[in-house]
Amino acid sequence: MRFCRGAIVENYIIRIYRRDNDDPRKMNGIIESVEAGEQKPFGTYTELWEVLRSKDRDAEKSNKRKKRGA
Repeated sequence: MRFCRGAIVENYIIRIYRRDNDDPRKMNGIIESVEAGEQKPFGTYTELWEVLRSKDRDAEKSNKRKKRGA
């Protein structure tokens, strides 16, 4: 789904199962892409962000391929 000049809407379910009391940045969880049905584990905020960023990069590559083919 697209809106606002090419922005892409993506839906995720983020489940956090456990968080470290001493270091709240450490956690165990899974992020699920609703559209793709893919699940990926993460253990820190940084890992969670990297999963989200990798989706952005995949979308950018896909858009570039579509533009070249048009």
